[in-house]
Amino acid sequence: KVWLNADSSLKFPEQFIDSEKNRVVFLEGEAFFDVTTNKEKPFIVKTGDMEVEVLGTQFNVSSYPEDINIKTTLVEGAVAVSDIENTANSIQLSHSYHAVFDKQHKALNKEKVDTDYVTSWMYRKLIIRNQSFAEIKHRIERTYDVEIQCNNDRLNKTKFTGEFDLENVREILNVF
Repeated sequence: KVWLNADSSLKFPEQFIDSEKNRVVFLEGEAFFDVTTNKEKPFIVKTGDMEVEVLGTQFNVSSYPEDINIKTTLVEGAVAVSDIENTANSIQLSHSYHAVFDKQHKALNKEKVDTDYVTSWMYRKLIIRNQSFAEIKHRIERTYDVEIQCNNDRLNKTKFTGEFDLENVREILNVF
């Protein structure tokens, strides 16, 4: 099962062919995957710079072209994350960790994370934890397919913490 976030696309064959050794899909944007283990036909998610091999699991991948990082967050099970250009640069994740791949420096790091925060978009929630309005603005723009211009430097730098149900973009912006 796959859930796609706003401004995301997933490419996959109509049918996985028996002669191919892997089940491969291509992601641009963000998606949550719930994949059943099949040791004979591993499931692989490819983004522009990173590859995620699924070992039977639930996980989130965020790989928007304009973001400087690609993030893979493990909710349940196991995944192996690797740099497409350098497969020796890889990490195996355990529950509640995510791999952060810096596209510019080709660096792959592992960090502990709150999976509810990462997957909140699936439940139509916007959870903010000590983020500047400039950071939050990009998430709102993607979610609602709008462009927000804020010329207030003080507001752009102000850090916020809170939670919204994603219902009305005007109501959310009025809070800020």
